[in-house]
Amino acid sequence: MKTVRAIDVLDYYDGIEIFAARDERGGNYLGLRIDTSGDQDRYAVVGVRPERLREFCSGKLDLRELMLEAPKGEWYVTVASMAFGQPMPLKLQDKPLEQADVLPSPGFTLDADLHNDRSIGECRSSDDESGVEASGIAPAQLP
Repeated sequence: MKTVRAIDVLDYYDGIEIFAARDERGGNYLGLRIDTSGDQDRYAVVGVRPERLREFCSGKLDLRELMLEAPKGEWYVTVASMAFGQPMPLKLQDKPLEQADVLPSPGFTLDADLHNDRSIGECRSSDDESGVEASGIAPAQLP
C-alpha cells in the first residue's frame, strides 16, 4: 500500500487543513482536509509536480486547479489521527475527483505573506529531501 509522510503544514484552521507530503520514492503530494470525525481527519490527497506546488505556496496557483492536475487523474483518501510526519496509508479512489464533491471552491490561494519564512522556504524547496518536520502554521479558512 502506498503511504505518504506530511512534510509541511500549508494551511491551519482548527486543525491541519492543507499539507504537503512525500511518498517513499520522493514524489510530492498535497492533502486537503475533507472531513473530521472525533480525533480523526480525512484528507483528499493528490500527486503534484514540485514546480506547481511552489506556485501554489507562493499564492500564484488556485488550490482547485492544482488538485485537478493530479497525474492520471488519480486521487486518494487517507485518515490522519497520528503524529505529524508519521506514514499515512493512501486509498486509491475510483470516482473521478471532479465528481467526488471534495474539491474546494474556485479561487482559493495561499497568501504567502501569512506564512513565516521557513514554511514558504520549505514549500519552495519541496523537491529536495529535507527532513520531516512541522513548520509554519498560518491560520486561514478554506472557502
